[in-house]
Formats: sequence, C-alpha cells, structure tokens
Amino acid sequence: MRFFVDNCLAPKLTKALHAICQPDHEFIHLKEKFSPDTKDIDWIGSLAKEGRWIVFSGDYSITKKPLEKQAWADSGLTGFFLKKGWTNIPPNVQLSKLSLLLPEILSTAEKHPTGEGFIIGFGCTNSKHFERF
Repeated sequence: MRFFVDNCLAPKLTKALHAICQPDHEFIHLKEKFSPDTKDIDWIGSLAKEGRWIVFSGDYSITKKPLEKQAWADSGLTGFFLKKGWTNIPPNVQLSKLSLLLPEILSTAEKHPTGEGFIIGFGCTNSKHFERF
C-alpha cells in the first residue's frame, strides 16, 4: 500500500514510518511529490486521478471544511485523519504512538481500500476507536 502524508506531519515522521513498513508499504510526504504550498483540494484531486493512494493526514479540518470535504468525497480515496491533539506533540511522541497503532491502521486500510475515511483520536488504542466520517 502507498500512504501519502500531508504537510501537517513532519517529513522525518514520514521517513520513519516508511522505514518501519518497507518493503511491504510505502509512506511518501507531500513535499516529495508536490510543492509545499499545494492546496488540499489540488493534491487530493491529483492523488484521486492516480488512484491506489491512502492518505494519512494531520489535518483533521479536511473532514470539516466544505470544499475539502467535497473534494475528499469525490476522490474515492481512503484516509486516516489525526484528530486535534496529535499535531501538538513532538514528532518522536507521534511516532511512538503511531507505531503502536500501525498494525491496526494497515489492517483497516487493507479491509477498506477505497472511499473510506477514519478519524484517529489522540487516545485511540486500536481500530475499534477509529471514527468513520
């Protein structure tokens, strides 16, 4: 599976997740594929055209803003969105918490390859706590 990580999460976090998951899965940061100032609706549309991407985002507001939410709905992409609180902790703590959830995230992504969205709260300990949107 190919995971696309947006600008709300650090590139070094993306590289660490990639290192943990390779060669079976790939994590690519927005800056590796697009200009850093690319608008959400633009990269969502581009990834949708390519297909077979799973979005991993620290931007929970994508699930709330009307234009972004519509772009997401139209995209058919599967995504995981980190709820408020995740981006306020240091990347090494994010990595620690995410590495514990990674098997659940991978399993959920395999079961829902297209068109599903999941919100991961800061206190989540397993996929039973992922909220759908």
